[in-house]
Amino acid sequence: TIRLDIAFIAKRYDTVGGTERDLYHLTELLTRLGHRVTVYCQEVRTTPADGVSIRKVPSLPGRTAKLWSLALLGPKMAYRSGHDLVIGFTRVLRQDIVRCGGGTHRVFLERISDAEGELKSFFKRFSPYHNSLLFIEKRQLQKGNEKVLAISDVVRKEIVSVYGVSEDSIEVIYDGIDTETFNPSQKSIYRESIRKEFGLPLDRPVILFLGNGFKRKGLGTLIEALFLLKDKDIYSLVVGGDASMKSYKEKAGAVGLKDKVVFAGPQKSPERFYAAADIFVMPSLQEAFGNSVLEAMACGLPAITTKIAGASEIMTGELADYVLADPLDAVCLSEMISRLLEPGKMERLGMDARFIAKRYTVESNARGIEDLFKRVLEEKKK
Repeated sequence: TIRLDIAFIAKRYDTVGGTERDLYHLTELLTRLGHRVTVYCQEVRTTPADGVSIRKVPSLPGRTAKLWSLALLGPKMAYRSGHDLVIGFTRVLRQDIVRCGGGTHRVFLERISDAEGELKSFFKRFSPYHNSLLFIEKRQLQKGNEKVLAISDVVRKEIVSVYGVSEDSIEVIYDGIDTETFNPSQKSIYRESIRKEFGLPLDRPVILFLGNGFKRKGLGTLIEALFLLKDKDIYSLVVGGDASMKSYKEKAGAVGLKDKVVFAGPQKSPERFYAAADIFVMPSLQEAFGNSVLEAMACGLPAITTKIAGASEIMTGELADYVLADPLDAVCLSEMISRLLEPGKMERLGMDARFIAKRYTVESNARGIEDLFKRVLEEKKK
């Protein structure tokens, strides 16, 4: 059995945040499989998994300077230490494998500009930070790696289209989740208590929206759809943080949904909130994968997302009918929600969702990535 000495370069080591949680679980499982793992990062916000070594990368103050510090110093430190493989989990200038977990920044800026308006888009266009990100990203994907790991086919297509990267050099491995933590059995533990805590009725349908960055995740579209469904007497629980949360609360109030859209703010243990809900909705404008879609499905919830989200690729069978073509189409979203409210539909599709999600575990994800690492190392040796 080949035992690898693997280095990861990341912004921070944490269990909060999709990319951070992916890295934590991956490093934990790789050490359990007998590999040596070192993480080079600028911040550490959690106790490292057993066997994982942490090396702090120095950084200069300021967002742009911090970005360049990691992009330059992270690879320098990692390669100087003689690891078998160096994995870029963020935007750096050199690595053996770049893990593209958030899609391309260029496409993100294009999509978000449609929702932000001309003034904000103008400032981003000339921002030293965003231009630095674009420069590093282009260099990273075109010249700074031997293989690209994409977390969805959506991401693969973006990389090929935007940067002309050969399809042969990109491998798609979907994210995995803890299917024991995210499980329908949590409903019997948390459903009633969470609904009571946030003032939600026990006998009415509740739609869950979970994620930070409400504009990118499409909360505005969900509020518009709920307005179109006012006569249905359904509720929505919004979990997550956003600098503009006040304006979203005002928007909900302005259309008569003040008591129907409940804002819980940022929360830990998301499995409690999936347990309290009946439907999960995430109409994202940009989403490389969307672990929350997979988590919701694992908890037995039918999910609605957009074709822009990579997680939509695993929504097969009848679940594929709940993938929005346009993330801003509130009318179509309201129709999808209405169909799910038909007798027995939520329960049946929730079972289908759980069956699909059980295939995508953190263990299967780690095994797939381990196999990729071994193949890349063999190619390097040749």
